[in-house]
Amino acid sequence: MSSCNYSSNISGNVNINSITNSGARLLMTIPIAGVSGGFGGGMCDYGPCDGVTGGDVIRYDPATSLYVKSQGNVSQNAEVVGVIETADSVNNVINVVLQGQIKYPSDRLVNATHVDPVQGLLGASGGNDVYFLSEATGGVLQNLAPNTPTTIAKPVLQVLSDGDFNASVVNYIGYQIGGNAVAEETFAEPDGSQRNILNFNDDQLNSFKWHRVDIPLFLPISSEDLYANTYDGKLYNNAYSNFVVIGGVRIKCVLGEYINMTGLEGKDVVQKNSTGSQIGKWKIASTDSVNNILWLEGPGTTNVDPELLLRLENKTYKVSTSVITAFMPPRTRARTNTQFTDYAGKLVSVKEIPVIAAMPDDMGVGVTIVEDMTISTLAVTNKFTAENESIQVSDLAGLLSDMKTAINAVEDKINFNKSALSQITDKP
Repeated sequence: MSSCNYSSNISGNVNINSITNSGARLLMTIPIAGVSGGFGGGMCDYGPCDGVTGGDVIRYDPATSLYVKSQGNVSQNAEVVGVIETADSVNNVINVVLQGQIKYPSDRLVNATHVDPVQGLLGASGGNDVYFLSEATGGVLQNLAPNTPTTIAKPVLQVLSDGDFNASVVNYIGYQIGGNAVAEETFAEPDGSQRNILNFNDDQLNSFKWHRVDIPLFLPISSEDLYANTYDGKLYNNAYSNFVVIGGVRIKCVLGEYINMTGLEGKDVVQKNSTGSQIGKWKIASTDSVNNILWLEGPGTTNVDPELLLRLENKTYKVSTSVITAFMPPRTRARTNTQFTDYAGKLVSVKEIPVIAAMPDDMGVGVTIVEDMTISTLAVTNKFTAENESIQVSDLAGLLSDMKTAINAVEDKINFNKSALSQITDKP
């Protein structure tokens, strides 16, 4: 007979919870003190209000140690912790669904008509079933992925119906629109567009598209210009034609007779017509005594007339040739300073530099490509430039054509056979 009346098996506590209407999901509760802006939502006079509310997508910002709204404008803002299901102002917390089913406020789902006016109402190929992080407004979900290069397409919510739940947080990995090869339409702003740039660094003001107009600056329209090499061979003839107002021109004036050019820089030269009236006045910007050239700069678009004499210090000189090689956009003064405050609240004043748009000729689409790329086929229909640390080939197709011609000539002399580089052919 057993000495024990009861079993000695150990029995722990058994907890049985009903999961009815709880859904399949991961939840997190965050004190509102840990959220940037606290409670908020809706629209204010200046746009979306600060703070968060039910339906907002949030991420964690290590710089501030706070949760902030996610946004698909750049990769660092497109990280997602979860989606706020409710913002509880009584207990001062927000309830965040990290993954799985959610009772999502349907009035927060946005039709992305700013991405596509038609599909923004209809949704993508599957309809309004998958919602993406908005690139336009922080915390918002929209029915179409962004399509602007460098923005982030990140699916976050799958619409579904399961009892009290109308969606599921999926938080898939996002990808950058355009990947690492991004094209830009550089004609987005026409010649003559004007803006101000904060002068944090003079280097940022150097651009082939935007040009300072608070200082004298000439854009070359001829490869013969005095400073054409500083623009990497880019010319601005189209901009010269598009500008109604021209600030001035630079002229390459070749004299038809010898002149002692010592000390001439900065002096004025003029031309007069047959009646003695002055028709042009320019300042000597530079000289080239070897080639007998005066580089002249002056207002307007008047060129030196080779048929008339050029007057300098009460002497006249014959002109051989004269050509306008560069023009100056109209100028304006920098009038505005913008004030900022540093960490200690000290005011810092930064000057705004006025710039104007002038596009180089034949410049339409700029493409930024990764350093290493493998592609199956590449066709360049106009001009292909190749270079390394020591040499530069400005027209690869032209160089290959010249090489073929030279090699064929040698072969023709040796064995009357022109077989070299047969893959290089003349276009019909």
